[in-house]
Amino acid sequence: MAIYHFSMQMISRADGKSALASASYRSGDRLYDERLGQTFDYSRKQGIVYSEIILPPNAPQRFQDRQTLWNEVEAKERRKDSQLCREFNASLPKELTREQQTELAKRFVSDCFVRKGMIADVCMHDKEDGNPHIHCMCTLRDVDENGFGKKNRDWNSREQLEEWRQQWEDYCNEYLSKENQISCKSNQELQKEAEPQMAVSQAEIRESRETGEKSERMKMNEAIQERNQIRLSYRASRSLVGSLISELTRVDNSIQDEVEIIAELKRLLELSLELIKNSFMKTFQIGRGEDYSPQLHRDRDREL
Repeated sequence: MAIYHFSMQMISRADGKSALASASYRSGDRLYDERLGQTFDYSRKQGIVYSEIILPPNAPQRFQDRQTLWNEVEAKERRKDSQLCREFNASLPKELTREQQTELAKRFVSDCFVRKGMIADVCMHDKEDGNPHIHCMCTLRDVDENGFGKKNRDWNSREQLEEWRQQWEDYCNEYLSKENQISCKSNQELQKEAEPQMAVSQAEIRESRETGEKSERMKMNEAIQERNQIRLSYRASRSLVGSLISELTRVDNSIQDEVEIIAELKRLLELSLELIKNSFMKTFQIGRGEDYSPQLHRDRDREL
């Protein structure tokens, strides 16, 4: 079963850390830290299956070199407690092939970090122990052809982190089957959203085993389980269609010959999302013995 994990931490001098040491450990490269006058060598580290530096279009090409990049990051920071970079850690679905995992990581990092203007140093680790994951070190400052500018505070908000967490869920679920879909929500949050089942007594369970007949409460619980599964399937479908709409929205509208085609595809996807909602609500309400109505549909959709 696929597992969701996505976390962020700051790599800071206040914690006694160096950007070069961190990059060396994650990439397995031998790197020299000009500020400390020290070489970090993790070239013998096992389980590093992929690493790449992804630049935004306006960044200098010299930053493709890992040692150059992180030494310039260190040189730009003057304070002894400076924050050097932001690191993201995320579990990769082990259900995917290595090629799919790499594609997923590159797409997510490029779309969600690099497109905002960050330089991303992404490394994939897999020791064949069932825990493939990525480390992604991202720069904190705006960058142009001349190098680094001011720190971008827009990337620091809690809301931005929650958006990235949701996006990781969406990107992963594009590659996963319905039964392996993941959620950025905690188990407690998911349990709150699920329709609670009825308590079944030990006497009912014993009687059911003896007679082969299920009690009314056991039958009702089966129906509740089915409705909860419908709810999860609906969310998975909504997530997939939503990500497709977002992808179409990002298409460069300067390609005039394709604008009408893209607009029509987007319209059809939005229509399919509405059909998914209607189908879900009709099934959900009939399963509960309710009469389907648009008003009930709108009320239930707000709950979801």
